[in-house]
Amino acid sequence: MKKKIRYELISDLKKINHLRSLRDLVVNFSRYHVIDMQVPTAYGLADSGYKALVCSELDAMDENWKIAFMFRIGREKKAIWHTVVCIDYVLIDPSSRITFTKISNCVRLISQFALKHLKASCVDLLVNLDSQLNPAVKQHVVEALVNEGMTRATDGKSCAKRLRSIDAATGKDRVSLPLPRVNRSQVRGMRPKVQSTIKAQKTKIGETIRFVGRIQPGSQQHKAILAMCAKHPNWLEPPMSSRVSYMQTLFTNEPGDVRKWVASLVEDAHFIVSVDSSGRVSSFMAFIVGYSAPALMSGDGSWSSPGAYNDPERTLFVPAVVCRSRGHGVWTKDGFQQAMALWRMLFTVLAEPENSGMFDMVAAQVDDGGLHSFLLDALGFAKKASFSNLPYHSKATDLYARSTK
Repeated sequence: MKKKIRYELISDLKKINHLRSLRDLVVNFSRYHVIDMQVPTAYGLADSGYKALVCSELDAMDENWKIAFMFRIGREKKAIWHTVVCIDYVLIDPSSRITFTKISNCVRLISQFALKHLKASCVDLLVNLDSQLNPAVKQHVVEALVNEGMTRATDGKSCAKRLRSIDAATGKDRVSLPLPRVNRSQVRGMRPKVQSTIKAQKTKIGETIRFVGRIQPGSQQHKAILAMCAKHPNWLEPPMSSRVSYMQTLFTNEPGDVRKWVASLVEDAHFIVSVDSSGRVSSFMAFIVGYSAPALMSGDGSWSSPGAYNDPERTLFVPAVVCRSRGHGVWTKDGFQQAMALWRMLFTVLAEPENSGMFDMVAAQVDDGGLHSFLLDALGFAKKASFSNLPYHSKATDLYARSTK
């Protein structure tokens, strides 16, 4: 029987059921220490005024805590409007399979709690690592924190991340944080914004298309996309084998690397993926949240009417739509159906309540004169720029954009 996962924000740890669960987790936590030390007791933590963000495993009979972020909120002494959320203990049960995979969601949930309840213009998240005295366990925890954008201190005793930084001139927050990958029904004690959980859809050609979101580097999803791209590098024009990064706008005769190109997408992009009846990836769309280019200005961009740059944080960029092709980026009939389904799913994602109004512009990079550019014309996009690839490739690379207002 598959166990359920639940996240809970606990403000009062003195309740009997919370103390019992915390006591059991502290015992499991202390077993993995290689140095004999004074481990804090559940009662001591509760009396010290700690709050907890907990990840639990649920079965038919019981609830077991597997992760507990014990934190307190303080103020930076030298700055009135600088608040710090300090996690003094990352209590974990290393014997559980979910422990290290769920730390990411715990960091994102505690970040949302801090931003919702703290009014300071500058908010930091600090994780103290002194209590993690098993080197192997500590390394896993640090890797999970670093993957969430936290910076490790030079002495190795803490990790920190800025959650909010209000620009004094514009009044806008300069920090953008990712959303947790959970359902709201899995969270107690708070109502977080979460990544959209849109149901998979069937396409006209019998494939299943779903919004995947971010992909973990080295995961099975990463390997599946890489396998498809390595097998069909000429499904894009210029070919994927001529590329080393999704940010390329000019292609030369220098050799590319499909592996590096896919890795650059996995590093930054969200994915919409279509799979065939055998479960293999048959097409995908990658899009980047946050993109800036001189061609993406409101106004005509002339000297008399230069226009204003769109906020990069409110621009969504689609660097790649990979569908079935005859080669040189020429889609087959099924490939065209795949592309329409991918774009339809993207606009479904953008229409979700969590995403509605977040983006002012959608931009896409396509080959000049291809079927993809005609599809974008039909969807209301307009060409903003063109980059020549001569003499190495006959087709130019075009940048299309469409306002969402």
